[in-house]
Amino acid sequence: MAAASVIYSAPGLLPGPASPPPALTAVENKLKYIIQNRGIRVSEFFQDYDPLRSGYITSSQFRRCLDQNLALVLTDEEFEELLSKYDDTGKGMINYIDFIESVQASFVPDKLDGKPREQIDQMLKTPSTLTKSTLSPLNKERTDHLLQRCAEFYLSRGIVVKACYEDFDRHNMGYVTFSQFHRSFPGPVEVTDTEISMLAHRYYDPLVKLYNYYRFNDDIRSIWEREGGRGSAGKQQSLLSPVKEASSIQDIINQIRDTVYKYGIRTTEFFTDFDKLRSGLVTENQFVCGLSLLLAKRGHITRDEVGYIVRRFSTPDGHVNYREFCHQMENAYNKSDFEKNPTDTVYRPPRGHLHKPLNDLSPADEERLFALLSRLREQVKKRRLLLYPYFRDFDRKKGFTRGVTKSQFERLFQFLSLSISPDESNLIEAKFGDPLNGDINYSALIQGIDEEYTGQIVDLDEEDFSRLSICHSSLTRPQYEEPINIGELMGRIQEHVSAHRIRACEYFQDFDPLRSGFISTTRFRQGLSALGLANMPSRHFNGLADYYTVNKENTGPVIAWKEFVKDVDDVFLPMPQKKKIYTLPATGSVDFISEATDDQKALLQSALDRLRDQINQKRILVKPCFQDFDRHNCGRVTRKNFHQCLSYLELNISEEEGEVLEMRFCDAKGFNYLKLLQEIQPRDVFEDNYDDRITTIRTDTKRLEDMTKSFNPVSIAQVLYKIRAKVVRERIRVLEFLRDYDKLRSGRILGTVFHRALDLCGFELSPSEIHALENEYRSVKDSSYVDYVLFSDDVESVFTIKELEKMPTLEVMQFKPPEDVDLNQLSPSDEEAVHKALHKLAESVRVRHLPLFPPFEDYDKVHRGNVTTGQFKRVLDDLSLMPHLSQFELNLICLKFGVIIGGRHDINYNAFCLLVEDYAQTKWNEQ
Repeated sequence: MAAASVIYSAPGLLPGPASPPPALTAVENKLKYIIQNRGIRVSEFFQDYDPLRSGYITSSQFRRCLDQNLALVLTDEEFEELLSKYDDTGKGMINYIDFIESVQASFVPDKLDGKPREQIDQMLKTPSTLTKSTLSPLNKERTDHLLQRCAEFYLSRGIVVKACYEDFDRHNMGYVTFSQFHRSFPGPVEVTDTEISMLAHRYYDPLVKLYNYYRFNDDIRSIWEREGGRGSAGKQQSLLSPVKEASSIQDIINQIRDTVYKYGIRTTEFFTDFDKLRSGLVTENQFVCGLSLLLAKRGHITRDEVGYIVRRFSTPDGHVNYREFCHQMENAYNKSDFEKNPTDTVYRPPRGHLHKPLNDLSPADEERLFALLSRLREQVKKRRLLLYPYFRDFDRKKGFTRGVTKSQFERLFQFLSLSISPDESNLIEAKFGDPLNGDINYSALIQGIDEEYTGQIVDLDEEDFSRLSICHSSLTRPQYEEPINIGELMGRIQEHVSAHRIRACEYFQDFDPLRSGFISTTRFRQGLSALGLANMPSRHFNGLADYYTVNKENTGPVIAWKEFVKDVDDVFLPMPQKKKIYTLPATGSVDFISEATDDQKALLQSALDRLRDQINQKRILVKPCFQDFDRHNCGRVTRKNFHQCLSYLELNISEEEGEVLEMRFCDAKGFNYLKLLQEIQPRDVFEDNYDDRITTIRTDTKRLEDMTKSFNPVSIAQVLYKIRAKVVRERIRVLEFLRDYDKLRSGRILGTVFHRALDLCGFELSPSEIHALENEYRSVKDSSYVDYVLFSDDVESVFTIKELEKMPTLEVMQFKPPEDVDLNQLSPSDEEAVHKALHKLAESVRVRHLPLFPPFEDYDKVHRGNVTTGQFKRVLDDLSLMPHLSQFELNLICLKFGVIIGGRHDINYNAFCLLVEDYAQTKWNEQ
């Protein structure tokens, strides 16, 4: 730290001492200034190169950190000065710990009890002051007056100077150019360009050669604080109401908390947009705005109550601590860091405490409503209507609100043919409507008129329970006492899991973060619902839960979900390892063999025989007709579809025979037509030769690889030329097709995968060409892998050379792929015939002075240089050139200048016209 006592004097700013400062001190002071002025933590840049935290890095790493992160390119002499001090080992290893202590010692270690800003070392402050641009006293007074005007303007409009320049400062260094400073100057409008230039000169940093807008922002804020601006809470009159009793404020907070809990609102999302720095503080107006958006129509509080909340969470500097408010809202019935204290108990509101209470009506209206609901209940029971799904389809807002609008309610009642008068509709709206948004609580309404629906369960006293809904006495459900067959129930679950290929453990392990193997009964029910068993009857669930319930000392009765999952996943084990195999018929199917009478069995057999005979006589396929009705390919159709198929196929059966067939092949899912087809039109059983086919394919593949290796060697230059020409012509990025197979980005992929990727690129390479590429770019580390990055670099070299920025003097030659016409190679005799035909055409063009391009361009609307074969012949005919050619010569010309565009064979008239004009020694297209 001895070097830190020397004060650095920037050249041309202040007169330095008589003798120049030491070179090492000048370099360190320059670095200190940049670190102090930009707020850089130097230690973070060196630790990435020192994973063992030895405190030493190489000299090249040290110089790279200084050049890239401090944006200061040191000369060789300056760098040697630093090496002479910090290379204490003499082996080229830099002690960056001592370097950090020298250039970043901003605070006195023994005086951390005071204010840190007052303990900044004076040595570090000196360069910052020395590099400020000097102004004359008159210009300094003018800029001071200009800053005063700007501060008043910004305070009245809430302008933050730093925010106006941040878009130009991507790295948050605090510097912009003069044009950027002038362009984003926030005002006032009456400030002239000369004053802006003078103000910018005040904040010019000669060392960085840019303009420091951070100091501009700090000067504005200091004026605000000095004159009692926005920062002083004592001079600013609050827009909201003052003090209220703590108990009343807590009641308001509890009301908002219940609303947040009931609707699942994430409160922080309404305030973080105002808090760019994530400090947890916003202004009063911003807090009021966020609170209004948070509640919207879900809750209602007055402006005075909002003022009480603001005063409750306000800070001395005039801001509001919204983070503390959100913490109380989101932990309404929970504790923060509850995972650290899993044995704690939290308060939970009783069921029904957060329900939407129904409105109170007069006794006469209550009697009318009771009679109306009784009449609707009788209609619903008589017609067996299921009301809830119809109302639920309209409840698709941002959350599950259990409310529909009045127009939707009237529309649904009209659709369900539940006739009510307008007065009765208004009566229902008055009882079940929301006083804030006017939506009708359809859940409570359905519970009052549908005996089979329970939408709200409450743990309140009898008086509150009677106010919640009407006629709850009729909502009692029958109790089932019959025992549950666990084996059959598990068989149904296994059938569901096996059919949908579900991993049952994934639906329960999220409820058991400690992986103890036990969860609560409610969590178990949620897991079954997510598993797809939401419609499981309560008695089945209770029997299943009792079967897997375990009593533990600490938690009481819990569900052993791992045992349940183990039994369910048993269906996926190989046959010899299965513990239990439940072979269950489909739900609703009848055991025809044991329950049918002899007459029914005889009738069934005669019906099957007659159907079989009719099918054989007509030679028809029955299965496609049934498949047309089986949209989901589940092997079943409805009873009506079964009779429709028989009628369409003209397979006649009697009504009694149809009933017997339905009894034999129907279940709860429909008519099993596959089982019927096995009886009347059996298919030949093919043996399973899948393994043999796989073995054959692998053998053929291996033989093909051996044959490929035995091919004549192909020139790798020719293969690369072919690939590069296609890449340039079609603009293909080879790397995009290859790196998808390299998940770890190792730069290597398997040889078989390399073949597949080249096929996706569409290069149309032969096996010998692919084998040549594989041998050329085979990985040195593993012969079974291919270095695809090197291959991609060689192919991409047609556009540019990799890392060209490191070789600025290198001249790059542009790769030009051959034209499609040049690739058309004919036999020598055909080539000679084509040239003779073209010379005949050229002689006619020269004598008659024919322009060739305009007639072809009339057909080429998009100027691609190509026309169809018919258009080419038509132009030659229009120009009277066809008599000079025979049919053989015309075909050879079409082959010579033919190209394939989008799968269509076209003629490149550009090459044709240029060659003919070259033979005729005319250039009509250049005129």
